[in-house]
Amino acid sequence: MARGLRILAAGLTLHGFLLWFLGGVAPALFPKFFENGAPPVIERGFFWLLALPALFLAATFRWFLWKFGLMHASGWFAWPSPSGFLLVYSTWVVVLLLAAWALERRSSRRSQAAAERSDRP
Repeated sequence: MARGLRILAAGLTLHGFLLWFLGGVAPALFPKFFENGAPPVIERGFFWLLALPALFLAATFRWFLWKFGLMHASGWFAWPSPSGFLLVYSTWVVVLLLAAWALERRSSRRSQAAAERSDRP
């Protein structure tokens, strides 16, 4: 279970990196490719694979992001700023890693207690 949480944290880190790269860096690096907007298949893929999951991850922090001005635009489809996404992704990764650490620690304590019980006559 702890390994699964660590893998999930690594996947979330990769997802955040891809969101940052494809959303901000790639259009600057490849302006000819994006000069008339991205091709429709790339736009749809970006939305469904990167943007929508990012919005779900940020939904739990929405009140915090609004309170500290880390949201772009107003209205029902407000989007967190890049620093807001950095905060959201780093918080989720830290929470997953701490949960993995706690599970691993609990498991090692249980196995150590079981070993001590089996050693007793």
